[in-house]
Amino acid sequence: MSNFTHYRSGLGSSGAYLVAGTPYMTGSTGVADATTHTVAFPTITRKVQVNCTAGALQVHFANTGAWSAGRHYVALSAAGSLSMEVKCKEVFITTTSAGTAYEVAAELTGIETGEMFVLTGSGLTD
Repeated sequence: MSNFTHYRSGLGSSGAYLVAGTPYMTGSTGVADATTHTVAFPTITRKVQVNCTAGALQVHFANTGAWSAGRHYVALSAAGSLSMEVKCKEVFITTTSAGTAYEVAAELTGIETGEMFVLTGSGLTD
């Protein structure tokens, strides 16, 4: 009797990051100051881009720990953009001015978010 298991890509599968990803887009307008939005992706990302179209914001990968005090974020003002080839299941966007608007575009892999480890440590939360 054969013991067949269906192949699926995982976090360490380079092929999942070499092919073009599935598109994902979202955004928000008129966000109040000091508001944090969680952008939770349906699968693990291959690439993420955040555009600030009005106001100012901070992009970070952890919403606990000393991410703010340790400056573990990238600040964007209007017309600012951040593009990263990174695997993650979520990003956090915290506004630093009233009326902020942003757009998020991502390339998604077929890897389930449950396989992703918690992003923590030096440069993220410490």
